[in-house]
Amino acid sequence: MSPFPDVEGPRTKISQGGAREPVWAPDGSRLYYQTEDEAIMEVPIEWEPVFRPGDPSELFRGEYEFPQAGRHFDVSLGGERFLMLKRAVQQADGDAVTPQVNVVLNWFDEVTARVPVN
Repeated sequence: MSPFPDVEGPRTKISQGGAREPVWAPDGSRLYYQTEDEAIMEVPIEWEPVFRPGDPSELFRGEYEFPQAGRHFDVSLGGERFLMLKRAVQQADGDAVTPQVNVVLNWFDEVTARVPVN
């Protein structure tokens, strides 16, 4: 990493074994990334008096989809939840169960229509 705007200055190494898809916690206190063997890592970050990353720690690993292009996970505002896609599961009969994502638009309008407020 390089501090902005000094992109020519010294760099600070965050991971020891490679990293991809870095995602900042919304409050900037942690950096998350994926390792080559698909673990999700967390690094605490100190900004004052100088930028200093802490030691990386593994949060979890699992059967998640990590295609080759783009970012494939995100972190909730509080940093306690992750959004990612699970891999399709192979059933005993050989068929794959394809995961699905349901996106609900105008959720609040639907709830208020079904449960009127007195």
